[in-house]
Formats: sequence, structure tokens, C-alpha cells
Amino acid sequence: MGEIIEFIVVLFIFCFLLMLIWALIKWLFTTITGWLVISLITGIILTIVGINKEIKKCKAKKVKKDLEQEYAEHNSAIDVIPTTKAYSDYDAYISDTNNLHLGDRFCAQLNMAASENKTKSHNPEIITSNIHKLRRSLSDYVVVDTETTGLSVHSDFVIQLSALKYKEDKLVGQYNQLINPDIDSLDHKITELTGITIEDLKGKPKSGDVKDDFLAFVGDLPWVGYNINQFDIPILMSNGLGVTNFYTEDAYLLAKRRMPSDIPNRKLSTLKLYFGINAVSHNALEDCRTTAIVYQHLRDNDIAPAQNNFLVGKNFATVGKIADKKYISYFIELYGGEVKKSISHKVNYLIKGEVDHLTKTEERARAYGIPIISYSQVMEWIEKGKVIS
Repeated sequence: MGEIIEFIVVLFIFCFLLMLIWALIKWLFTTITGWLVISLITGIILTIVGINKEIKKCKAKKVKKDLEQEYAEHNSAIDVIPTTKAYSDYDAYISDTNNLHLGDRFCAQLNMAASENKTKSHNPEIITSNIHKLRRSLSDYVVVDTETTGLSVHSDFVIQLSALKYKEDKLVGQYNQLINPDIDSLDHKITELTGITIEDLKGKPKSGDVKDDFLAFVGDLPWVGYNINQFDIPILMSNGLGVTNFYTEDAYLLAKRRMPSDIPNRKLSTLKLYFGINAVSHNALEDCRTTAIVYQHLRDNDIAPAQNNFLVGKNFATVGKIADKKYISYFIELYGGEVKKSISHKVNYLIKGEVDHLTKTEERARAYGIPIISYSQVMEWIEKGKVIS
């Protein structure tokens, strides 16, 4: 009897809801107010759909922007390595971005171009070597870095190969060798960047001649480097290193995960300034020293910036076009200074960028007796950690 009553109650409720829905539909489609409600609901739905599409577009643009920034940070032509998934077009890449390892993201974008250059490789072993990415903290390792004739891992040559060996985080040995690429000239931009001239390389051993000594120095220790998986190892393989397996910890990937999001970029030279490391950039041996310190900071999650407030009380303003304005402003503020939006008596220095005429800002600075300095001067201060008069 109870089950019958329960059934009747449920049936009654169902019929009541059905009648209510029918009355609502009838009201919606037979009254002006109802049509206004339908229009409002339709508008809300279309708006939500439109917003969702825009969000997806913004996410796609952000991913593309991140790729371009990472490519600009590295300025390298990247090869396919066995652990990297290749894509035939950008849309396919976008659809699967979240499944990629952080270090492989922009690598995947560049794999399309890599296939066009494979025939230029000095050594086909670049395609068959295996890079095993370690996921543990290292205290025994070798830090490896190279200087090269260019940025293509297929067609350029190694001109300096350096390594530092660490046991229990203590430096126990170093390897440093200039290498003769057997070419007639060296791009002047490479010479400006590294300080290495073609004359410096004449008479030096070729890459095949240093292979045994270098590998003997490295031994069976894992390799640490900065962007080592995507650049240094592939170009060494292309130059005939001939190693089948590499066990690596890429400090760049650690920097991607652990450095603050507001840092301008994650170049090694940027982290060098952030941690207050006094070393020359774009020299393989010096970069090994920098990479070792950066790696130890990142490995231990010790990411506090250097405590050097030598710019405290110093106010800066800018005039003209400064390509790296965000970059220089970041480090001025990191070291205790402040960047003002306009010139005033409170400004201590005016940083002058590219400008082809005398601006009112510069005139005011001169009238106030404010020193006018260049971008390179400020960068020298930041690199040296002191104001240089």
C-alpha cells in the first residue's frame, strides 16, 4: 500500500512539473515579456560562447608569445632529440601544448625548421644520441659549455669547449680548449660576443682531436649545463663527439620552474646579474662557472636575489628608444634604485636611448644639472655592482 501511495505522489509531482513547464513555455512564446526573457537568455548564452572563444584565442596568443620569447632568449636553431615530440604545424602544437615538458615547448615549434637542415649536419649521430633528463639533485657532476661559430647545431662549429668538474659541490678540475674549425674566417659578431678571433684558433686542435681528452675528463659523471639539452649536446654531436647516451640536468629547465615570474627573461646572463655573480659572459669557461653557481641556487631552491643595494637613493628617468627598458628598469629596482616616469629635481640620472633630436626632457635635465648617461653605462654599473664615474 505504501508503494502505491509513493508512486501516486511521484506521479502527481511529475504531472505538476510538466504542467508548470508547459505554462512557462506558453508564457514565454505568447507574451512580450516572455520574448524579452528568451532574447535575454539567448544573449547571455552567445556572450558566454564569445567570451570562451576569446579566452582560447588569448591563451593561444600567450603560448605563441612564450615560444617566441623562449626562442629569442636562446637564439638557437633547435634539433629534434628523441625525447621531443615533433609537430607538422603550429595548430597541432597548440592543441597538445600542455602535454609537453617545459624544456621541450619551444623545441617542438622549431622542429619543422630542423628537418630542412638535417642534410647540413656534420655528423648524423646528432639524430641518434639519447638524452636522459635527470630528476634528482646532483652534488657530483661536470658543468659543460661551448662557444660556436653560429647558432645552427647542424652547420656551425664548436670553437671553445669548457668543463668544470665538481665533487660534493667542490671544484676539483677544469677543462678548457679552443678548437680549430678549419674555416677561413669568423663572423665579426661572434668575435665581438666571445672575444675569440680566427687568429686565436689557428694551430689549435680540431674537434676530433680533443674528443678523447674531453671524454676522459668528463668520465661517467652527469652533465649540467644551461640549455645543454637543446644546444650544446646537439652541436657537440654534430661536431663528432660520438657519445650514445647523455645523463643531464639542464639548469634552464630548473630556471623555468623556479625563478620568479617577474624576472625579464631566463637568460644565463640575466640570472648572473640576479644572483650577483661576477663573471664574464660568452666565454665557455666563465659561463661554466656562472652555470655552476646558478645551478646550485636553483637546485637548493635558493632563489633570493643578490643583496647589493648600491643604487639606493638613486632615481633614474629615460628618454628616447631603449629596446631593453623593462630589463634595465628591473635591475635598477632590484639593486635599490627607482625609475621615474618624468624628469624632475628628484632625478639623479637621465638614461638616453636612441633619439635623433634634442628633446625637452633632455633640455630640462641639462637645466637641472642632471648627468645624462647611456644604456651601456648603466649596464656596466649593474654588472660591476657599483656606480662607475
